Amino acid sequence: MRVKFEIEGIYQEGRKKHTKYFVFAKCLEMDKNFEVTDKSTLGNIEVSHFLTRPRATDPAGNPRFDIFLFKIRYKKDCDRLEKGQIVELVNQE
Repeated sequence: MRVKFEIEGIYQEGRKKHTKYFVFAKCLEMDKNFEVTDKSTLGNIEVSHFLTRPRATDPAGNPRFDIFLFKIRYKKDCDRLEKGQIVELVNQE
């Protein structure tokens, strides 16, 4: 299954070799079901088997249920994504 997302931001946590990189992305196809596996890619970038829905609100203070947080598997791939970019989440077989 392929699901389109729009990159909303990239977040870094930790220091040096313990640094982890995350991507905030807006789901553009909320009518589709999807899952994240060890073989998933987001915009041809490997993501870890990790997915969460962060607390986010719109400018009016209403909860946003279209935002997801993905963990980027390799630090070197972090620069390949940028805010506003439209990407696809794909589960490789």
